[in-house]
Amino acid sequence: MLQVSAKWYNLLTMKRARRITQVGLPLLVTIVLVTVLLRQVEVAAFAETFTNVHTHWLFLAVAILWSAHFVVAYRWKVVLNLFDAGIRYRQVLLAYFANLPISKLLPLYSGDFVRAYYFKEEIGLRKNTGGVLAETIIDVLVLVAFVFLSGILAGNVWFILLSGLTLVIGVVFMHQAHKLAQLSLLHRIHDHLEHFFQAFLLLKTHKRATIFIVVCTTVMWVATLLFTWFAFHAFGADVPLGQVFLLQPLVIFIGLIPITLSGIGTRESAMVVLYASHAASPTILAVGFSYSVLGMILLPLLVSPITFVTWRRILMRRQSLELPFDANKLH
Repeated sequence: MLQVSAKWYNLLTMKRARRITQVGLPLLVTIVLVTVLLRQVEVAAFAETFTNVHTHWLFLAVAILWSAHFVVAYRWKVVLNLFDAGIRYRQVLLAYFANLPISKLLPLYSGDFVRAYYFKEEIGLRKNTGGVLAETIIDVLVLVAFVFLSGILAGNVWFILLSGLTLVIGVVFMHQAHKLAQLSLLHRIHDHLEHFFQAFLLLKTHKRATIFIVVCTTVMWVATLLFTWFAFHAFGADVPLGQVFLLQPLVIFIGLIPITLSGIGTRESAMVVLYASHAASPTILAVGFSYSVLGMILLPLLVSPITFVTWRRILMRRQSLELPFDANKLH
């Protein structure tokens, strides 16, 4: 008995250590990178950048960036209703903002997959997770399409070849993913895979919905790029819009490297290198940190009460479903 207890204790300890590492290590790397970046610029020059900020440009940038979340939430509703769930936009919007702090806390897109739990009873965990994966792949493919177009405009052969190859592979995978469930090697988990990849099959057969989802994704990325352009103007740098559309998708991809929280630090480092010929380092860092603070920290903090309330309701509902009797009769 003691051996079994010790085994479970060690297992729980390992899981806790893994969770601490998953959040603690990216947090440590984030702090180190931000410290290194700030030490490379003069404090006075960096502070002056914020002192002379044109607030109307910055407010416009924030309004565009935050408004895009409503579009992304509606996109999620379209994906969910491919399963004939009949879920209303208000429900999806609350769940989306409830998950926002979680999605920004965890590296890469891993926090987004927590969304699969919100409508677990209505759709099913595997189907919902497959839907989130499909959205994530579409996010990446649309961003790659921006890089492809930028490569054409800039005449960069490597941009064109690499992004074009990625687009072809991604589109083929989206079109054929549902067939993975039919592979004989995976027959033991056929039912699981069939549910998981159902979203891909539905996207293939519902072309109007797919086009609408791609349009919503494009709006999301355009909003992110416009934030960068307006933020440069807010801090007094006249960076051409074409350069932002050329360089910022690369910055976003670098920010997806899962070594920091929400790409903070890696994104700004990439911006300092790529925009070096267009603006001074204090200005570039001001733009980068404005995106990180306003989009990755402030907004999740503002909606965190929704996270608390929503998860409290989810846990209470699931506890009530597990009760084998009417709890009201105990009072």
